[in-house]
Parts: sequence; structure tokens; C-alpha cells
Amino acid sequence: MKNIFGVFWRDLKNILKNPVALIVAIGITILPSLYAWFNIGASWDPYGNTDGVQVAVANTDEGYAIEGIHVNIGDKVIENLKANRQIGWQFMDKEEALESVRSGENFAAVVIPPDFSEKMASILTTEVQRAQIEYYVNEKKNAIAPKITDKGVGVIQQQISQTFIQASSEVLFSVVSKTDEVLQSGKGNFVDNVKETMDRALTDLDGFHDTIDAFISGLDAVDALVLGLNAALPDADYLLITGMDGIRDGKDLLHATEKFSDKTLDTVGDMLDIAATAASNMDGSLGVLFANLSDDVDHIVNRLGNIKNSAENIISINDHVAASLKNLNAALPKPLVGIDKLVEGLSGLSAKEKDLVSNINRAQKSLKEAGELPDELRKDLRHAMEDAKDSMQKLRDTYHDELERPLEDNIDQLYTSMDQILYLMQDGVNGLSNIKNSLAMMSNVLSSSQNALQSTAKGLERTQDKISDMKDQLEELQGDAFLSKLNDVLNNDPSSIGDFMSEPVDIHTNKFYPIANYGSAMTPFYSILAIWVGALILVAIVKTNVKEDETYHDLKPYETYFGRYLLFLFIGLLQAFIICMGDLFLLKIYCVNKVAFVLVGLLASLVFTNIVYTLTLTFSDIGKAVAVILLVLQVAGAGGTFPVEVMPTFFKIINPVLPFTYGINCMRECVGGIYMANFRLDILYLLVFLGISLCIALVFRRPLMKAMHKFEEKMEDSGVM
Repeated sequence: MKNIFGVFWRDLKNILKNPVALIVAIGITILPSLYAWFNIGASWDPYGNTDGVQVAVANTDEGYAIEGIHVNIGDKVIENLKANRQIGWQFMDKEEALESVRSGENFAAVVIPPDFSEKMASILTTEVQRAQIEYYVNEKKNAIAPKITDKGVGVIQQQISQTFIQASSEVLFSVVSKTDEVLQSGKGNFVDNVKETMDRALTDLDGFHDTIDAFISGLDAVDALVLGLNAALPDADYLLITGMDGIRDGKDLLHATEKFSDKTLDTVGDMLDIAATAASNMDGSLGVLFANLSDDVDHIVNRLGNIKNSAENIISINDHVAASLKNLNAALPKPLVGIDKLVEGLSGLSAKEKDLVSNINRAQKSLKEAGELPDELRKDLRHAMEDAKDSMQKLRDTYHDELERPLEDNIDQLYTSMDQILYLMQDGVNGLSNIKNSLAMMSNVLSSSQNALQSTAKGLERTQDKISDMKDQLEELQGDAFLSKLNDVLNNDPSSIGDFMSEPVDIHTNKFYPIANYGSAMTPFYSILAIWVGALILVAIVKTNVKEDETYHDLKPYETYFGRYLLFLFIGLLQAFIICMGDLFLLKIYCVNKVAFVLVGLLASLVFTNIVYTLTLTFSDIGKAVAVILLVLQVAGAGGTFPVEVMPTFFKIINPVLPFTYGINCMRECVGGIYMANFRLDILYLLVFLGISLCIALVFRRPLMKAMHKFEEKMEDSGVM
């Protein structure tokens, strides 16, 4: 122990005796605190100053009349926003607002459309439409500002909802309150109205009774008609039997025509496919021809002639297909519109092919007379070819995708319907005897219906008696209290009801461990970060190896380790003390447990300086690099800024093994208020990291010393590192 403290006191004296070393020591003691203070001060209350984030607002709402009440929700939103200081609202017209977002003058813009009130009011109609507001945001200008403006848009949405509920409630209660005119005169008029209604009901029931009597008389006439039909059935039976031979001949003709239709449609599809393939080949031949225009002129003219022959063949195919389709439509029992559409498309395609033939003739003439093919004529020829090919392919695709299946279905349905008609006629022959039985049954039903109507007439008489009794009881109605209560409800001011409906519940927030401002909440992160940065500065400037002299020589590894570490610890504790005291009394952060806050800072310095010192002493420059890497990982993964729950999986995994995590948690407990179970556990984890660091230094450092010494020699031999 004597040598350990001796090395420490010697180091202190050497620093105090050397003015330059003393100035550097003072600088590295104060510098980390500046890192913490400037960051805390910069983020002191950003969400309390969001009125500096400018958002343009443009209202083009034209308003809407609901039940005679004119409502303009857009104007009410603007009125509320003018009193809102959460965002820097800028009111302007639509074009000016959009341009201000593009230029970056404003972070975002909100545009209320002309039909906004009308769509909001559609809830009171049979056609409900969802209203929209347009939100424009410039995400390039700043990473956080869009999140703040999103919050502002949320405020607008909330205000619109409140305004809408208030306005619609006022309208509804204004309409409902009109019923108060009926009840305003009290019990007498209300009861008299009900009695008049019952009198009208009794009169209507008398009319129903007369109608039922008329139905009973009508059923007697229908019964007589059924008897007459039953007598005429033998003649109809004879007519249906004599028509059986015609039915059989019609069915044979029908099926023969159906096979002709199916075969014709198959042929049309095949011919269209052949024509499309020919058009594609023609296009390929023309492309090859244009690529070899340097060939012999006669050869090119012959190639163009082959393409022209193909085009004329396609025209011939189109004419055959059109003729087949016309014959098919003429053979069908009922012509189909889809076939006429396809014939029309074929005629248009033939016109394009003829145009292509005309351009080929022009090209052949130019080649024969001038020996060359002008660019304009080449473009016309290419355009005509592509136009004809595209039209051919579209017509073929249209036929296969849109017309072929519907045409087949329509033809099948047509033949199926006619086939069913023939079968129905055939069934009519077989079912004639059933009709006779049905007429007999109908006669029985008519008789039963007469009995039922007579029973209904008796039921109406009983209903009339009950309504008469209710009318007598209504005259004795004692409903003064009920009518009075209903009258009081309807007499309420619709505007006060609208206010209640728009915001029926007040939310009372209860905060556990409240923190006054954002800067105080961020203090644990920036303070812990500054303490680690202080430890890095120390190993960058102060040497970790102990130089032996006459007084202190033949030192053991643990003596050199602790002897120099006491200097690191002394300066690190000063750094942490200055950081924490400046947080408390210079920045005046909100902190519930000030003493515990300072002590946690000192403990964090003890742990961090030991980790960084051990890494540097054990692994030299590699250890410094590892300490920097740990800094980078801990800034992102310790949960100092964003909750670890919203971070990627990698950071969720490393979070529990980072010293920052527990240092920040300890300081947060001190700032907001200590929950002792968590606080003790975080202190314990920090001490575990200290134990691991000491174990590396005292157990594993000695076996690694020779290997690291050779590593350093190799680096020095490079002459660069």
C-alpha cells in the first residue's frame, strides 16, 4: 500500500510543480463538464418552444346549411388555432401556403378543402362522406420538426372533432326541441291528440272490415271461374299432344345450330392468333430490313414485297373472320352485340393493314426511283407497321380476354333457354293431369280462404273493442310528472348540450415522478456521457505506465496498476463532481435527491475511469479503440434518448450489458425521485462492471503483458504507428 500511495503522491507533486502540466490537468478536469452543460442547455425545453415551428394554414371551406343553421367548421378551426400557441400557425391562402412549404419558409401546411363542412354534415343525411384535410410537410428541412408538426395536425384533428360534435349536437337538439311545441300546452292537448289518433284508427278498422267482406264475395266469383277452367282442359290436352312431333324436330335443329356456333367461335380464335403471329413476324422482318438498308436495292424491294404480301394475307384473314361472324350472327336465334363489336374491330384493323400496304408501295417506289428510303417515309412505314401490329394484338387479346368467353356464355345461355322452353312444353303435356288436380286443390283453398277471412273479420272486431278500452283509459292518464320532465329536457339550450357532447369528459393527469423540463430529463444521459468522455480524455493525455526511479523501483504489477489509477480516479472524481454541481447550481436542473445525484456521478466516474484505464493499460492502443467503440454503442443502445423498446433488435440485446444503462438509470432515479428497489439493483450492476474490470486488470493482465509488449514493438517497427 505504501508504494501505491507513494506513486500517487509523486504524480500529484510532479503535476503541481510543472505549470504546463497543471494547466493541462485543470483543462481535462473542466472540459467534460462543458460537454454536458452545453448539450443540456441546448435541449432545455424544445417542446415548450414549438411555437417557433411555423405551420401554414389555409381555409377554403365554404360552409354548409344544416336544417336552416349555417355551419362553417373551417372558420371555427381557424378561430381556435389563433388562440393556440403550441405551434407557430401562419394563416394564408392555399397557393401561398404550399409555396412556403416548398421553399422551406414553413415546415408544413394544412389546407381545409371547400367541401369540408358539407362532408362533415353528411352524417345527418343518408349519404355519409368522410371529410379530409390536406397536410403537406417538408421532411428535408429537419428530422424532428415533422414529428412536431404531426403533433400540431393532431391538435387540428381534435379541434375539428370537437367542433363537429358540438355543431351536430346543436342541430339535432334544435330539431328535437321543435317537439316541445306539441307538449308546451301541457297534458290536455297531448292527450287529445292521442285520442284523435285512436278515433281515426277505429274508423280505419271499420273500413278494413268492409274490405274483408268484399274479398269474401270476390272469392265466390273466383271459385266459379275455376270450375269453368276445369271443364275446358280436355281441349288443351289434345292441342299439346299433337305438338309433340314439332317439339322433337325443334330440339334436333337447335342442337345442330349450337355445334355450328361453337365451331365458328373456335375458328375465329385460331384465325386471329394466326393473324397476330403474322403481324409480329412482319414487324420483325421490317426491323431486320431497316438494320440492313445498305444491301442491294432490289433485294430490299423484294423484302418489302414479302411484307406487303403478309399484310394482304392478314386483310384476307380479317375478311374471312368477319364473314364467318356475320354468318354466325345470322344463324343465331337472337343476334349478339358482342359479335357486331368484333366485326367492327376487324374492319378497323383491315383499314390499318391497307394503310401499311400503301406505305410499302410508297417505299418501293422511292427505292426504285431514287435508290434510297427517306427518313420521313421510313418513320411513316415504321409507324404504320407498329400501329397495325398493336391493333392486331389488341384485337386478338380483346377477343380472348373479353369477347370469347362472354360470347360462348351468351350463345350457351341462349341455346339453354330455348332448350328449356322446349322441355317446358314437353313437360306441359305430361303435367296436364296435374293441372286438373291443382284446380281441384285450388277450389279447396278458396274455400279455406273464405273461412280465414271470416275469422279475420271477427279478430278486427275484437281489436276495435280493445282500442275503445285504451281510449277510455287514456282519458284517466295521470302523466303530469313525466310530461314535465320531458319538457324540461327539450327546453335545454342546444348550444350548452353541444358543448357537453363535444367534450363530455375532462382528463385529469396524475404524474409519478414529475420532471419539470426536457433538459432536466436529459441530464442523466448527457452527464453520464460526459463522465465517460472525461475518462477517454484522461487516457489520451495521461500515461498509464509508471516510470520507476530511485525511490520507487521493482514495483509489482498491482502496485503500478493502483499507483497510477489513483491519479486517474482523483481527476475523474473531480470531473464528475464539477459536472454534477454545475448541473445542479449552474443550470439549476430539477432534481429531487441532489446529494444522491452527486454520489451517483462519483460512483459512475469510479467505474468508468477504471474500465477505460484497465482497457488502455492492458491492451494499449487497442484498449483505447475498444473504449471509443463502447462509447459509440452506449450512446445508441443505453436508452438515454429513445426508449430501448423502440430500437432495433441489436440494441435491445446489448442494452443490459452496457454500463451506461445502469448509470443513466441511477441518475434518473435521483432526478425524478428514487424507487429504492430499482435504485439498489442499478448500483449493484455498476459495481459488477467494476469487479469485472478489476478482474481483467489483476488476473488476466499479467499473462497478456508479454504478448502486448511484442505487439507494441511490431507497431513501432512500422515507423507509422
